[in-house]
Amino acid sequence: AWAVELKNDKGLSPRTVEKLLNLLAAILKVAVENEYLYKTPFAGWNRGKATKLNKVVPLTKHQVDAIARNLAPQYRIMVWIGFWTGMRPSEVLGITWGQLDFEEEKIIVDRQISRDTNQVHEKAGLKTKNSEREVPFPQVLQGLIREHVHIHGLGPDGLILKNRVGGVLRYKDAARLFRLAARPVGLKDGEGMHQLRHSFVSTCISLGVSIKDIQTYVGHASITETMDTYGHLFPDSLNKVNAQLDMYAR
Repeated sequence: AWAVELKNDKGLSPRTVEKLLNLLAAILKVAVENEYLYKTPFAGWNRGKATKLNKVVPLTKHQVDAIARNLAPQYRIMVWIGFWTGMRPSEVLGITWGQLDFEEEKIIVDRQISRDTNQVHEKAGLKTKNSEREVPFPQVLQGLIREHVHIHGLGPDGLILKNRVGGVLRYKDAARLFRLAARPVGLKDGEGMHQLRHSFVSTCISLGVSIKDIQTYVGHASITETMDTYGHLFPDSLNKVNAQLDMYAR
């Protein structure tokens, strides 16, 4: 009855209802394990799995180029950091010069921008424990960041990005700037800076990067989460395997 109410009366999507049910099931399971309850009502109930309504559609390199051109020069670097690293928007906005390792060609992702205007970075850290990671830092991005810093300088606390008056560029403002720049390119309502993250994954897949490495780069808790989100981007995987097996046989 509660699930029906969430779906019909509250208007929540099937996936959101599924997440809430799973959370309640987890709470009741712990209650049983600690003998607060004799049995959970979820025991033996196969709830199934909701179908994801909208598949991830990555941007093309041409679209990314166009979005960057539509932004003012001081904001273009956020597009390229997102596209070349797969970092979450809040991580992109929170990146500092000190996180960049030019020698080892990696970026240490260990903070994100705060939505609290009284602080620069979130005191609680990143979204999850798995979000603390190292991501590739290709030379093309190294050059873009060096050029950006040379022209525009650094923001507060060594931030790569800053707003038009030199302060912290918050997520709300950055998302608005991105949507305005992306609208002429054809992005739909609800599609924002996360499309850059999806495009990074799509590029990695096309280059043959292993799904395990991709999971690490994007900071997912499990490879299942990565496959659930991006598995449809492997449409010709069977054909590739068949070709490889035939070649091996020959």
